[in-house]
Amino acid sequence: MLIGNPPWIVYRHLSAGMKDRLRDGLRAYDLWVGGNLATQQDMCALFWARSAERYLVPGGRIAFVLPFAVLNAPVFAGLRSGRMRQVEVKVTGAWSLERVWPIFGAQSGSSTTSTCVLFGRRGPAGSLPAEMDRWVGHLPRRDANDAEADRSLTHGRTPWPRPRTLVGVSPYRARFRQGATIVPRRFFIVDPEPVSRLGPRRDAPRMRGRVGPLDKHPWTTVEPPHGPIEVRFLHEIVLGESIAPFRLPATVNGVLPLDGEKLLDAAAARDEGYRYLAAWLRDVEGKWAAHCNKKPDGAPRMTLLAQLNHMRKLSSQIEQSKIRVLYTASGTRLSAVAGSCRTSIVEHKANWAPARSAHEARYLVALLNSAAALAKITDLQSHGQRDKRDFDNLVWTLPIPEYDDADPLHRDLSAAAARAEQVAAGVDLTAAHHFTAKRRAIRTALATDGVAAEIEALVDALLPP
Repeated sequence: MLIGNPPWIVYRHLSAGMKDRLRDGLRAYDLWVGGNLATQQDMCALFWARSAERYLVPGGRIAFVLPFAVLNAPVFAGLRSGRMRQVEVKVTGAWSLERVWPIFGAQSGSSTTSTCVLFGRRGPAGSLPAEMDRWVGHLPRRDANDAEADRSLTHGRTPWPRPRTLVGVSPYRARFRQGATIVPRRFFIVDPEPVSRLGPRRDAPRMRGRVGPLDKHPWTTVEPPHGPIEVRFLHEIVLGESIAPFRLPATVNGVLPLDGEKLLDAAAARDEGYRYLAAWLRDVEGKWAAHCNKKPDGAPRMTLLAQLNHMRKLSSQIEQSKIRVLYTASGTRLSAVAGSCRTSIVEHKANWAPARSAHEARYLVALLNSAAALAKITDLQSHGQRDKRDFDNLVWTLPIPEYDDADPLHRDLSAAAARAEQVAAGVDLTAAHHFTAKRRAIRTALATDGVAAEIEALVDALLPP
């Protein structure tokens, strides 16, 4: 029997040379997926296939400690199928360890990767088992012995997790998009700089890049830009943490090089006569070139402007409808809001879509804010340090129908959301509150009012069990 704990390294974290080697290796076993899933490919899949080919005799068994996503994520579908060109490995079982602390659950300060053990046997591929073993509990220490583990952990059998899919059951899947990748934040998210007694210039106020806890290395070592900026390039930005249930408590200011439908780099800004924007962009473009990921020849793998508008996530927001629906991409609870924020830009920690009417927008916001909808997708979510966190587009795997004004249930949900908006607007949210406290205060008010229970009952009636 072959037992192992291979490295878990996703494609996007590899050097350029290692990316090429991993891609070629996975293609040799028909495990390379590419497309939108390319960045999620993991080296551990190559270890599983190559180890089975080289070290297992027919009928030989294998057991590897792997990411929990191997059990149901689309990027690992080829591994689960067992058909890997030169070798076939039938998956025979798994241990679910995503709730064993502090070893196998996602750890504080790490990614949200949780853990399983996958078992297989070299031989003809076949269907997946219907169930797997699951352990839950909190060990007294990382190096607990068998007796301590027996006392601390609860064992049971649980259904094999249903596969995640990139194809949404709901027609809304195709309408929602992720917000713009406004990274590094300190280059674009800004606060006003102190001014003289004469006050700020109205046409070009002085701004400074905001330093925050979400900044990551190497950008934490880079001085944020500062200086005057033409007011036309200052935009309201909706961050993921800006969104609360049925309310948008706060937004931030950002410097974005949008000139109508065009995006400007430093040279274009200079040619158009925007000298302050040109100076700002020269500064950040130089810092980006010095610290970003490089090609083998030393050139940036992506320009700063390309990063900012990756997959048109920024430029697609220029032409906006009168009303939009926004919801958070992660957290312990979904938070969603509808609003006429035509001039604002949504960042990548939130998803957005235009709504065809205020009634449709409220219908969607009621669904997205409900615990009933969240409960139906929890088995598909990845795990954070304590709770399941990432939503992305999982909610659209539910059969949420398009809004129909002739359907009384749809109209009732929209009306309940309108009432919830009024309740949320009346909650006192002081500036000292953390965004999680603001969301909690609003949910408490909604529960006290009774509208939260009304929405849950309506969502339960709309969606099948």
